[in-house]
Amino acid sequence: MIEGIEGDGDGDEGRYGGNDDEDSSGIMKYVRVWYGGADIGVGDSNENSGNEINGITFGGVGNKTVVEHCEVAFNLDDGFEMFGGTVNLRYCSSIFNGDDAFDTDAGYRGHMQHLYCMVGEKGHHCVESDSNLQDLSLRTFPKMFGATFVGGAPDNLGGNDAIMKIREGSGGLFGNIIMMNSLETGIKLTGCDSQVQGPTQDPPAADNENVLYISPRNIIYDSHSADQEFSDFQISSPCRSDPKPTALNVNPNLLDIPYHADENSIVSGIQDQIDPRPDACGNAYKDFDTPIGEGEFFETTNYKGGFGSTLWLSGMSLLSDKGFLSTKGVSPVCVTEGAVVTGIFTFTTVDCALGKAVADDVRQRLQDQSGLGGDNVIATSRCGSTLVQFTLTYLGGASEVARANTFAQSLDSPSSVLGSDIVSTYGIPRVDSVRVDTAAAPNPTIAPTLSPTMPTPTPSPTDIVVVNAGGDDDGNDNASAAAFLGLFIVFLLATIALACTLGCMLMHRRREMKLKKGQDAVGDLKNDGASQLGSVVDESVADKQEPVAPESAAGPGFPQLRAENV
Repeated sequence: MIEGIEGDGDGDEGRYGGNDDEDSSGIMKYVRVWYGGADIGVGDSNENSGNEINGITFGGVGNKTVVEHCEVAFNLDDGFEMFGGTVNLRYCSSIFNGDDAFDTDAGYRGHMQHLYCMVGEKGHHCVESDSNLQDLSLRTFPKMFGATFVGGAPDNLGGNDAIMKIREGSGGLFGNIIMMNSLETGIKLTGCDSQVQGPTQDPPAADNENVLYISPRNIIYDSHSADQEFSDFQISSPCRSDPKPTALNVNPNLLDIPYHADENSIVSGIQDQIDPRPDACGNAYKDFDTPIGEGEFFETTNYKGGFGSTLWLSGMSLLSDKGFLSTKGVSPVCVTEGAVVTGIFTFTTVDCALGKAVADDVRQRLQDQSGLGGDNVIATSRCGSTLVQFTLTYLGGASEVARANTFAQSLDSPSSVLGSDIVSTYGIPRVDSVRVDTAAAPNPTIAPTLSPTMPTPTPSPTDIVVVNAGGDDDGNDNASAAAFLGLFIVFLLATIALACTLGCMLMHRRREMKLKKGQDAVGDLKNDGASQLGSVVDESVADKQEPVAPESAAGPGFPQLRAENV
């Protein structure tokens, strides 16, 4: 029975199962489930009853089912939960959910690659894997290679005791995983008994599903302050821990995932944007695993984690939708001397189904136009409109930097760069986010992930030009220019307003002086004593003089200035 769907005793609402591992339940691509879930159990407290609705639940689903580019965000319970079955997941994101990001149960044996998790304020783990000690023939055995898991610390102060929690005899294969920002522990093993084999770090045969393999090349990074107790593994008795498994406690050098990149700081805007991709010169591109069973499902990568140079969350994730995700292009190779041109072509009239074809055509054309080798030009597509993110890497000295700048400038005319064949087939694209980055030095310093104990780093790439698709030929940063123009306009308006105010006050002062002179003259006439006319003049003035309005410091027609208006 599926958890949370117990039925009424007569129906089959919650039943699942079958014996066909290759069954297909269809295709799920670009599916987003945000702000979902419900507690449908009866509890005696404010805590969850344990009977809740997940974001996406799979019950006995076979491996011919396609699940790619899906996200669950802000769900009440788990993001993705698999009860048995062999369904495979690729390019899936689970962020800020109320329980676990990826939960496997009841003998699940599928593959997973290119995963992303951020634990929310009330969440628990990026992975929770449960099995059944009473029937080890149905041992849960997820095969996971390539994931970036970000814990909820320092925002999550309860429940986030491990980024991965493996219990009740669950096995599995876990490699090329980056774990960071956990409050206490990287991986926790619990709920074993004496008959369950402990974790091994020797790669097993591809068909051996009676092991728990945790690669020693996984990164479990202690990313917080030294005064916070942290352990890479926590193994509870009677789970076997001899020898104790190990992992690499090194900075994965992600481009922008500081320690405070948690739910509250992102949603409130304290953390401007995030970027979970690794620096190609950093540790994520070193000593990576070859997935066990490669070719069955797993794609070949030369990095650890869920991302290479392509930020597949773009255009799909809630982080992208809310503007919390970086739009910068990055190189897939370590650039110690030379430059990298990146940008995005947006084909607004092309259907997503043609994305790969468009990207292949664009890559070939950019390669021909730039004169670069095939390994130095990449182009990948994303959905929405069809977006093609491109990266061209120029390796060498000053002459290659000059070539990179020249090519970037040529992108002001995308139809000329892409040629008539692409333009006539797919239309003229909009060009966005074009930039050129160059290595700051022959051996650049890799920017560390920020934490309370680390100084603010100087990024290894130095921006040398940002090109606007609208034709900003001088190469200036458009955002800076716009900001300067805005400040200049504000200054000009303020100056005009001040000049008008001073002019009005000066005119009013002159009128006051003239009026005072006239009054003085009348007084002199009366005091000179023309007696024969005195009474007549006095009466005439008294009869004809209009009342004088009270004087205002701001002059006629202006209100009195008050201190609070100054």
